[in-house]
Amino acid sequence: MELYKGGKVDAKINEQGVNLGNININLYTMDNSTSVIDIYLKKKNLFSEDTNYIPINLNQTTFKPILHLFTQDGSIFSNEPLEVIKAEDGHVRYLVSDYVTRHVGQVQCKLFLVDKNNTDDSSHVADFFFTVNDSGLTQAVGKEIHVDLLDGIVEKIMKANIDIFKGEKGDKGEPGKDGKDGKNGLNGIDGVNGNPGPQGPPGKDGRDGVNGKDGEKGEPFKYTDFTTEQLNNLKGPKGDPFKYTDFTQEQLQGLKGEKGDRGLPLTYSSLTDDEKNSLKSAITNQALSDFKIGNNSIDINKVNFVTTSKNIFNKNDVIPGRVGSDGSIVTATDVSTTSYTKVLPNTTYITNQSVWINEHDNDFKFIAYSFVGKGKTFTTNANTSFIRFSCGTSNLDTTQIEQGTVITDYVPFSYALKNVDVAEVSSARKSISRNKIFAKLTDRFENLETDLSQLKVKNGGNIGTDAQAEQAFVDEMNKKVAQLGGVAKFYNSSGLTAAGQVGNAYDFNIFAIHASVKPEIASVWGQKTYTLNIKGSNARTVSVDTTVTSPTLENFYTILGGKTGTAGIIHNLTAIVTDGNNIYVGTIMRGTDDRFNDLKQAIEQAINKDKGLAYDVSLVGNSDTAFSVVKYPTINPVLTTNYKPKILLSKNETVKNNPASMTKIVTSIVMLENATNLNQTITFQDSDLVGGSGVDIKAGDIITLRDALYTMMLSSSNNTAKAVSRVVGHNIITQEDMYKAN
Repeated sequence: MELYKGGKVDAKINEQGVNLGNININLYTMDNSTSVIDIYLKKKNLFSEDTNYIPINLNQTTFKPILHLFTQDGSIFSNEPLEVIKAEDGHVRYLVSDYVTRHVGQVQCKLFLVDKNNTDDSSHVADFFFTVNDSGLTQAVGKEIHVDLLDGIVEKIMKANIDIFKGEKGDKGEPGKDGKDGKNGLNGIDGVNGNPGPQGPPGKDGRDGVNGKDGEKGEPFKYTDFTTEQLNNLKGPKGDPFKYTDFTQEQLQGLKGEKGDRGLPLTYSSLTDDEKNSLKSAITNQALSDFKIGNNSIDINKVNFVTTSKNIFNKNDVIPGRVGSDGSIVTATDVSTTSYTKVLPNTTYITNQSVWINEHDNDFKFIAYSFVGKGKTFTTNANTSFIRFSCGTSNLDTTQIEQGTVITDYVPFSYALKNVDVAEVSSARKSISRNKIFAKLTDRFENLETDLSQLKVKNGGNIGTDAQAEQAFVDEMNKKVAQLGGVAKFYNSSGLTAAGQVGNAYDFNIFAIHASVKPEIASVWGQKTYTLNIKGSNARTVSVDTTVTSPTLENFYTILGGKTGTAGIIHNLTAIVTDGNNIYVGTIMRGTDDRFNDLKQAIEQAINKDKGLAYDVSLVGNSDTAFSVVKYPTINPVLTTNYKPKILLSKNETVKNNPASMTKIVTSIVMLENATNLNQTITFQDSDLVGGSGVDIKAGDIITLRDALYTMMLSSSNNTAKAVSRVVGHNIITQEDMYKAN
């Protein structure tokens, strides 16, 4: 059995210092091939927050360990053989050579990692030493040099894949002082560090010194002790004057003096004769315009000589928007809100139109919010002094709010002077010449009142009537059809049956392709259900589900988007589908009860024809059915010109039919191209409720234009399409008006 003397070295790459010192192995000159040094190569774990080291896997690097030895007598042994014990653990072993143990003294060891592919790349890993003692049984030897590529023993920083061993570069140390040249001699063996000596006892405290005598008190400085120049030098820069806001409330209270006695009220009799004469002169000789009246010196409460007509709703003083539940004004493009209207507390009023109201006290602080339906009454709170009314902009010219519980004949809002009889004024003007100025004044007042009653708010408000807005929207739909090269004609946005509202199957293939490149529509078509959060006085959540779904078609194709259309016996369908290889666009008009099967048959027959196989158009629907199937274009179908996709197969494709709710494809396109913000709200009014398909919508419901896309394209809401044409139509008119103005 072999018995080895052993030593262990943990060579940690990237340690601040590479000198490991004595590894505590003592050999003798008689030890021949019986001593080993086990070396474990380790690196810092870069993927751990802890400061720990992990083995270097020598199988995963091109670097190998190299050991060089320098004995105390000056012998050099380079590239000593190292045996790899366990590569994955970075474990190598040095069997101390017999020619090394012949040299008495310290044996300095330098460990390097050298790239096997580029020996110029190396890293100095560690320095350590062991000791060889003279056993007295061997003969001393002279200096030996076993050199193998000694030039490679250079502490170079590795480049390339040595990064796995590198740590952060340390700061450059200060250069040491040059030492004196010494005589060449043998290196002595390092002695063992001695233990520190014990701490000496503390010294005794010294004696306190005697206190010196106090000097005589000097005279204080006086202002007169300084020259003018010295005083100027003592002055600092001039500071900013104090402001009221520089003080805290506590400081302000401290600055106040004691409250004085209340003075006597000033009366005319208390004035001197000179003061009376000055006052008379000022009143007599100065024009009223010489006096400035503050903006807040007269408020609406003090103008009690002015009254209004029985209709307190002032249509001439409105802004866009609707009063909110917290007293704020919320965005609503089709609603207008009045300014603060003076009302009586604890008083009942009636309105002939649906209105939203915000009640305020005498200081204009918000009190309450409510919605009052058409023909309903409301009673003001005990501390209500003002109300802001909101109503549909289309109802501005007909809204009347009056005191009482009975609706009377409509009269417009107007101002009038209390206790002034028009007949008396007219008589006075005619009979008394000195009343000419008064006559001119009353004439101007009447003219001004007329001007105010005829004033219409344009800037920021709706231009044109709702009917004009809806027509403007439909006009844009027909412009879009012409742009896309279609022959369809629209008279409404919902698809409700209207004389002359027709299109053909090929038209709607083009419309569907154009709609699909709108990311907003593609997003809607990407889901089959949508949760609609309706706002307003009847807030609720409604599930919106798609109508474009059927296992008849979906068992064979994936539906990417589309729209149904139903009107009595008319069953229409436009859909974009894929079989995993190709994308097809097909439209069925006047199909059977199972229009999805009609479209499946149409696509299958089109594929047969495209492959050169037998096909039969009669298998699609019935004799009245019109259809057209095209391939989705491989080019970008952003259609700004007439793009004509090639028809794979069709029947009666040019016959014009009622499109029904497939109309909403074009409605959605026009809405997106003319709406400035999809977060713009729609407040439904009675005129929007046209019935038919879609979610249950009530007057006063509020949704966004983004919501409108889902309700139109999934559940096919006619009410939404009608409201969209009204709201967005006003945007179109406004844009056209601005264009004309410029």
